[in-house]
Amino acid sequence: MPNTTKIQRDDIIKVSIDIVRESGMDKINARSIAKILNCSTQPIYYHFPTIEQLKSEVKRKIRDIYNSYILDSSRSGEEKLFKAVGIAYIKFAIKEPVFFKILFMDNINFDEGLNPSIDENYDYILSTITDTYDVSIEAAKIIYDNVWICTHGLAVMIATGFMKFSKEAIVNKLTDFFKGQLLIYKDYK
Repeated sequence: MPNTTKIQRDDIIKVSIDIVRESGMDKINARSIAKILNCSTQPIYYHFPTIEQLKSEVKRKIRDIYNSYILDSSRSGEEKLFKAVGIAYIKFAIKEPVFFKILFMDNINFDEGLNPSIDENYDYILSTITDTYDVSIEAAKIIYDNVWICTHGLAVMIATGFMKFSKEAIVNKLTDFFKGQLLIYKDYK
């Protein structure tokens, strides 16, 4: 009897990520994964008893990919880290539009304003404002909330193909909007 290749959990996740990147989360199913891995559906259900569990793991991996963009922004050489974070967010929307839609556009409803739970980088992003611009944490929260609306709007327009912007245009728009917010809230206590 020939040796069989054992399908690993990471193999299933990697294939699922590729499927999502190409076609969206709703295209993940045991048959499509098994076909790509050239196996039966049994290994998929061995590692993930339900497809919902697999989708949950895939979403966690997608969030890790997004977090790597934010982490890389701190190494970008940009002296204004808050701007670098905004650029990284939009860069993620450009390079990974399906992932962006899953994380930041799929039926996320909050009562009002930016909910910190949407982005586990929230505290870091606030620190890029308070540490650089000498504003209170309260002012930083308001600035971030307002600038995020602008940044998210640009990212959505790009991810959906509604509009295209050059990197220079993106940087200029984010800079202008942020400067306006900083003027308004710099002395806010």
